[in-house]
Amino acid sequence: MEDGYLYSNILLKLYLKSLKGVGKLSYNDRIPYTPEMLAKILRHSVGVVEKAIDIFVKLELIEILDSGAIFVSDIQNFVGRSSTEADRIREYRTRIDQEKRQLKGDCTNVQEVPYKCTTEIEIEKEIEKEIDKDKTSVFDKRFEEFWKAYPKKVGKGYCRDIWKKLKPSQKLTDEIVAAIKQQKKSEQWEKDKGQFIPNPATWLNQERWEDELPKATNAGFENNTYDADDFFQAALNRKD
Repeated sequence: MEDGYLYSNILLKLYLKSLKGVGKLSYNDRIPYTPEMLAKILRHSVGVVEKAIDIFVKLELIEILDSGAIFVSDIQNFVGRSSTEADRIREYRTRIDQEKRQLKGDCTNVQEVPYKCTTEIEIEKEIEKEIDKDKTSVFDKRFEEFWKAYPKKVGKGYCRDIWKKLKPSQKLTDEIVAAIKQQKKSEQWEKDKGQFIPNPATWLNQERWEDELPKATNAGFENNTYDADDFFQAALNRKD
């Protein structure tokens, strides 16, 4: 090709210039290069640069988007080979496709696209907000179940913080509520109108729902004051 050595020189310079942008050629990643700008950078005449660009487009060595941005094709082949080469090529191709869709206002999902347009990002943010709301609603519901069941209602805000750190599942919440109902009937909690019921924050911090309540015993038996005959007679006299 006539002046082929000039075009080869320009192409090599474009490759080098596009390395930083992984194939994309633009000033400050925003302003597309014009032939005049490239002529100054590449130190060739404007006419030669314009002809070179036209040839490169026809040979599919570069691609020019509607925005004017230039993408140098297959730049990933010049940055070394590794086990991740396939990923690098895929990422490069999808990046070009993504920029094309953004220019056209098309945010259609493409399989394995690592870049997302603004609309997709906004939608994902809204979905995350809704998920967070649902989580908060579940958290409040489970905490209120605990608070309603616990007989001593002091330090609700502090208890909520402890509950938040605990992050109990619904199964654990049910176990906690069941333990509270059982411990309500214990001698300690019923004594002196609940004076010895621990504060709810203390109860949660110490994981008191795992406490084992003492088994009920007949008065006097634990002191070994009955012999075998007394024990037998007491058993006969029991009403239950």
